[in-house]
Amino acid sequence: MRKNTALATDGDGAPATIEEIDALIAAAWDVVTTSREGALEMIERVQAGSTALQYQRGMIQHLLLRARYEGGRDQYIDALVQANEAHRLAQETQEPDLIIRSCRVLGYLYSQLGKYDNALMHLLDAIRRINETGINVMEGIYPIEIYLYNNVAVIYSNVGKTQDALSSFLKAYEMAKELGGSMLSTTLNNVAEMHLILGDSQAALRYNRMALDEVNRLNLGPGDQHQCYNNFGLIYARMGLYTKALENFRQAISIAARSGSKSMQIVSAMDLSRLYLLMDNSAMALEVISTALPLAQEIQANVLLRDIHLLLSDICERTADYKKALEHYKTHMNLSQEVFAKETEQRIGYYEAEFRAQQAIKDAEIYRLINIELRKNSQALEESHRNITAISQIGRELTSTLNIEEILQTLYESVQTLMEANVFGIAFYDEETKVVEYKLMLEEGERIPLSQKKLGDRGTYTERCVFNRVAVVENEVPTDASRLLGAQKERPVRSLIYCPLQFAEKIIGVMTVQSYSPNAYTEQHVNTLMALANYVAIALNNSQKSEALRDAARNLEQLSKLDPLTGLYNRRHIIEKMEEERLRFLRYDTSFSLIILDIDYFKRVNDTYGHDCGDYVLVQVANKMRQLLRQQDCLARWGGEEFLILMPETDADGARALAERLRQSIHDMGLDYNGIYLHVTVTLGICQYVHELSIDEIIMRADRALYRGKKRGRDCVVIYE
Repeated sequence: MRKNTALATDGDGAPATIEEIDALIAAAWDVVTTSREGALEMIERVQAGSTALQYQRGMIQHLLLRARYEGGRDQYIDALVQANEAHRLAQETQEPDLIIRSCRVLGYLYSQLGKYDNALMHLLDAIRRINETGINVMEGIYPIEIYLYNNVAVIYSNVGKTQDALSSFLKAYEMAKELGGSMLSTTLNNVAEMHLILGDSQAALRYNRMALDEVNRLNLGPGDQHQCYNNFGLIYARMGLYTKALENFRQAISIAARSGSKSMQIVSAMDLSRLYLLMDNSAMALEVISTALPLAQEIQANVLLRDIHLLLSDICERTADYKKALEHYKTHMNLSQEVFAKETEQRIGYYEAEFRAQQAIKDAEIYRLINIELRKNSQALEESHRNITAISQIGRELTSTLNIEEILQTLYESVQTLMEANVFGIAFYDEETKVVEYKLMLEEGERIPLSQKKLGDRGTYTERCVFNRVAVVENEVPTDASRLLGAQKERPVRSLIYCPLQFAEKIIGVMTVQSYSPNAYTEQHVNTLMALANYVAIALNNSQKSEALRDAARNLEQLSKLDPLTGLYNRRHIIEKMEEERLRFLRYDTSFSLIILDIDYFKRVNDTYGHDCGDYVLVQVANKMRQLLRQQDCLARWGGEEFLILMPETDADGARALAERLRQSIHDMGLDYNGIYLHVTVTLGICQYVHELSIDEIIMRADRALYRGKKRGRDCVVIYE
């Protein structure tokens, strides 16, 4: 390594001495991890100066800076190649600060790619080296160790290890506490959020107050202020202090609005809307979330739009507006499919980036001592890439329909292309009853009898899969396969996979593939099936919820046609049916008649015995008419004590015969209301439909016939003439 510090500055502005290069490197790290503005120019100057001086530390730092910069631009192929090269060179030099910094960059890149195992390996290795050597590596004004612990905590949080995440955040906080600055408020906020997730609201409140004190003391920007107030809202909501929660969410929204951040406004509006739902105030929940919808549409934030429409669906469902609930849910699912497809495409891009980066490393002979193993890994990566592409396509097909039969058939055909599946099954799981019900079971493509079973202990494959929430794999199934809900033919199952179907942290079912061959399934098959299970769970959940909403909408529509007291059709519905009969008459010349029935002296019943008694009479008369009318007749309550009967394909004489039976049956019907004997009679007016009549005209004519019957003394049948 040359230490020549006397070289003159180049014309392009490259630093002329090692001291200048080191100063430029320190400045570049501060820029590349924050705004990135001007970072590329600084990185190129580091490269030019280090190359001119043959300064190896500068060259390694250049590679790491470039990797960090490219990672921030989602250019992971170049980033991984440069970071791995820098890591190799740092290990060759045995300079611990460079190894630690390269581990930090690799941890960042792998974390962005979702490769949490690789990320943790590098980050924890960096922390171990710091503890062993006592070296102090700075990143800006803070020791790099603070960022390492913070990165580790974020990964633990992402994989559900909340307690481990809290421990790492606390370590970062303890280090930041000694130095102060913006990182202190950040770590305090992170600690508060972890305590809230763990259910310790008091601790969350304490740390969040400390974070706000730091934000105010340092006069930090609106982003830090918004995070504190929004956290207060979440904490107070968890504590049941809804008034305080409302105040803080509104403050967070106000800060976000002043800063012009639409995304922050949307997040707080969604949290506030959920709070109103907790308070059973659906109207305010709807009002608040409705302000967030145009903001999300304006910035084309599909993830936020997806969540907003799900919230709107829940609100509409609570207010019994099932049609709108279904519309919002369908929009939510369409957006979920777009987001999922984009995320899948992005994950494929990440995977492809790592694959190509590893290929580039291999071409440079970085792994020249393990070429054989690398080829194996390369083949595995290529196979994984093909599988992910196939799964993405299958997922789009599965989530594009709400029909359960289509979902199951598509799924079976798709699995057949990915692995050996002599037996294939899908079951729903009811968490309340603990019953597993198979909806599809196929052996060699033939459907076999379905079954259901109440789960008990954890001994069977299904029980292990459901209760442990993990895939169960068996490549040497015992000869006695009586535990299987599978093979019916003579050939025994020798290998199997049971895979849980999980949606929103809830097990909703099980998927199984089974083979006659031993050792049929590899880890790759299990990973493939688990990836596919995510789509299956979404598709099945969509189908179930969509069907439930459709049923509710149908029920609501049916209720809108009925009179709440008698259960008969109401005025609006029978008018629709009459219009249908009028159109049939005009097309096919098929007669129909209308009967208006009125209960005689009904007002006396109400005035003498009360409205409850009147309601009793109305229900009993309605029930008697139901018994006597034909299936094709339509009976409705017209209003008060009047009923309307539509008789398709019936002329006036046919209507009179039925009307007379109704009159006589009601006349002979004795009613006993709480010991009070009631004798009820009815008067009926009839009109047969003829050419050129409107619906109003035929009703008016039937009503005139009824009026003549009243004038004749009631308890009679009169045809309009």
